[in-house]
Amino acid sequence: MKTFSNHCGKWSGIICSSTRRLSSLFLLCSLVFVYLWNQSGPSLAASHINEKDETPGEAKRPKIVYWAKPRHNIVWKFTDLPNGDGGCDLSFDREDAATADALVFVMKTCKPNDLPPLNFRRANQVYVWYSRESPWTSKHFYGHSLSEYDGYFNWTMTHRADSDVVAPMWPIPALDYFLYTIGRTEDMIDRSMADNAKLTVEDKKSQVTLLLKKKTNLAAWIVSDCTNTKGAKARTKIVRKLEAAGLKLSKYGKCVHNPLSFNLSVLFETLSTYKFYLAFENSLHCTDYLTEKTVYNGFMSGVVPVIHGPSKQDAEKLLPKRSYIHVEDFKTLQDLVEYLSYLDHNDTAYQEYFNWWLDPGAQTFPRYGFNFGATYIPQIANLPQYSHVHVQDDWLENERFGLYHLCRRLKRGDHINQRHTLPSLADWWYGSEPPECKQ
Repeated sequence: MKTFSNHCGKWSGIICSSTRRLSSLFLLCSLVFVYLWNQSGPSLAASHINEKDETPGEAKRPKIVYWAKPRHNIVWKFTDLPNGDGGCDLSFDREDAATADALVFVMKTCKPNDLPPLNFRRANQVYVWYSRESPWTSKHFYGHSLSEYDGYFNWTMTHRADSDVVAPMWPIPALDYFLYTIGRTEDMIDRSMADNAKLTVEDKKSQVTLLLKKKTNLAAWIVSDCTNTKGAKARTKIVRKLEAAGLKLSKYGKCVHNPLSFNLSVLFETLSTYKFYLAFENSLHCTDYLTEKTVYNGFMSGVVPVIHGPSKQDAEKLLPKRSYIHVEDFKTLQDLVEYLSYLDHNDTAYQEYFNWWLDPGAQTFPRYGFNFGATYIPQIANLPQYSHVHVQDDWLENERFGLYHLCRRLKRGDHINQRHTLPSLADWWYGSEPPECKQ
């Protein structure tokens, strides 16, 4: 035992001596590393911080990658909306697809022979089909049957309220309002919006009075598609009949060789001089298909929209009560023209179409003057969380609407917890539509 102890003691000394030398070397290396980090740390750390001002330790920002891209690049112009919304990264580089939380496929450019294989998709990644057009347009104008995508996509992103991600042609700050109107309150950030955002009667009266002073014309219509689609031809015929019935109408757009600038300030100021705007869609009764024609050209320009295309049921669901005039409420077009003439000569009756400004939530609806109009009305800007949000002079601003809702869902982890696969995209997109939308 003694011999064994002496033998162990000999090696223990060597080991202990080596350990001390290694410890000293490790300590020296650590001191050198700390010194070098302090000298170059800020620049090294910066290389790991997201360009959109993430801070070290912050949760990973979800990444959205366009696989089938739109015909132009989209930028986030609103870096962060109130309450930190918009906190996702956007890329058009397919090299980023492997690390994306969502891949977006735009209907116009999506091709069955240009898709990543299903085994490329990670378990926590969603493939999102995105359309800004109506079912009629995607089927007949673009020729997409969509049968090739059975069992491929996880989520839809369209104007329809039953889409996984809602993407109407509305301005981004109105996202909570739109979600509220369709009953998707779980996706709202400001759930108290409907109760807290109200105008006083005095404020509403003063704002409408300012707006009415601008109005020196009766009705306007902007049209770029006169004959390309069945719906476009139909609406053109209706407009001609309205003119024949006596409607005094100013027409803009390439169809009538009278273009109007895409600058939103020019649009709002031009249309605000009219009392009515013909918000005529190129599709008939396609579910929830109510576009910028009503929202931008109508409400945001301070004009009462005259609606044709959306069903009366959809208009009632999506828009404030008595904020618009629906063509289908009249037996004849002559009756409609006579009613518009009556309103033109009766200021009290006309102003009733602005009473909805007093409704709960109206402050966050995209209407004239609330952070959208070229002529800013200070009394409306009494919501501090929206005080810095202004529509850009960019006609495609509304194209980012769906991206912000998608970002909310990704940040909440829905791509992990609520991912599913559409057995048939064609059945979902076309199958539930009425015949007049598809034919």
